[in-house]
Order: sequence, then C-alpha cells, then structure tokens
Amino acid sequence: YIQGNQSYADCVWYLENIKSSFAWGERNKLPFNTRTIDHAQRAIKNKSYNRLPRYLNISDPQWGLVLGYFLAEGYITTSGKKDNKKISGIGFAFHINEKEYHRELILAIKNVIGVNGKVYEINETNGCQVIFNNIGLGQIFSNLIACGFDKKYINYINPNAITEMLRCLFNGDGCFFIDNDKAVLSLKLENLQLLYQVRQIILTYGYVANINKNELKLSGLSAHEFAQILGCKFIEGNKSKKFNTTYSYIESGYVWLRILN
Repeated sequence: YIQGNQSYADCVWYLENIKSSFAWGERNKLPFNTRTIDHAQRAIKNKSYNRLPRYLNISDPQWGLVLGYFLAEGYITTSGKKDNKKISGIGFAFHINEKEYHRELILAIKNVIGVNGKVYEINETNGCQVIFNNIGLGQIFSNLIACGFDKKYINYINPNAITEMLRCLFNGDGCFFIDNDKAVLSLKLENLQLLYQVRQIILTYGYVANINKNELKLSGLSAHEFAQILGCKFIEGNKSKKFNTTYSYIESGYVWLRILN
C-alpha cells in the first residue's frame, strides 16, 4: 500500500521492480503520465512516499500483539477542521509508567508494518499516547477492526497470534487478583460482542469463562492456569493475601492499577 492514487502506487512499484531509468522516448510508452513518473521517481530518491507493505504476516505473534493492544487501548486519530475530520493514523492510550508496553508495541508495528511510533506524555496527568501517523494504517484498522470502544470486533485472528492478542487485551482491560485465596481473571468491556468473541476463543483453550453484564470472568484453578498461559504471575509469598478488586492485575512483581477515564 502506498498513499496516493492507484496509478501512482503502480508506478512506484514498476520503477522499483521492473525498470527505473529510460532512454529518450521510452517514458511515453509507459501506462503512466509524465507527472506521475516524475513524482514517483522523486519519492523513491528521497524516500518520501508514505507506504505500507502490500501483504501483512498475520501469523506473526507480533501482529497479535498489535491487535490485542488496539482492541484494548487503540483508537483512530484524525486531523482537520471539526466538521471535516480525516483519518491521520492510529493511537493508543497508556499509563505513563507502562513503558514496557510502549516499547513492545512500537517495536511490533515497526517490524510487522514498517511504521514508526512516538510516545507523547499528557501534561499534568499520568497518561500518555503512543501515536503512529500514517493515513493508510488508520484506514486499515478502521476497516479491519472498526473504531469506537463499543464497536471494535475481532475480524480474523491466525491461531499463531491468538495468545499474544489475548495477553495484550488483558494487559489493557483485564484484572488479575486474589480474592479470599481464590484467583480471579477478569476482563471488563462495554463491548458485549467483543466479550463473547473472547469467550469463544478461551473455549478453544479448554476453559469456560462466565459473562455477567460487561464482565468476563475465570475463577479458581482455571483463572490461575489461564493467567500463566497469558504470562501473568502471582507475587511469590503473597498467594494467600487478599487484594482489593480495584487493582488491575499482578505481573512481574508489580500490582498495576486501572486507569480511570
């Protein structure tokens, strides 16, 4: 995918893969006008085209990572006047201390899609945004997953990428805690369709999750085992301690708090 019209994208591909220089008069025989050829040659020389790979490796676990974080924390960014907004890319909302998530997300999108991201801190808050400015990328996610916290859905996920997708979805919107010596793994969403999709996926692992209103929950041994599949860890030595359910989850020796609003 190269941002621009189809003729321009085809011309860039032709110049890169078939022939890049021409004898006198040869350019007139190409199925592109002179202006398009000049524009494409200049873009290739300066590497100024805004491009994405023609094909995505959806079996790559890193693609699952990107999908999981987008389902939990992602949104479509726009630019322009209020009454004429246009897609400009995608963004993710995180806590400022979730630096591990920032790093792995930026690396994954760079490796799988080839677009660079940047972290922007939100003044006087503990929040930040990870922004990827690429119109094509925004269009892909808008069409593939939809936008809006209550409208996102899992269009298709390759089996090799499922676990990473779930891990990152639970990282964003999940809770993992101990309540009266019983492990509880919970996912709260305002999107009922997505909750039922996640429940169906968890069934393929052999675990049955319950859904009550806007919460999906696993309890007891099932929660413990599935949390281990997702890479969550209990704090050693505190397994019998009761944690308040306002905690988000426990991972890597830390208790992470849910971000409000």
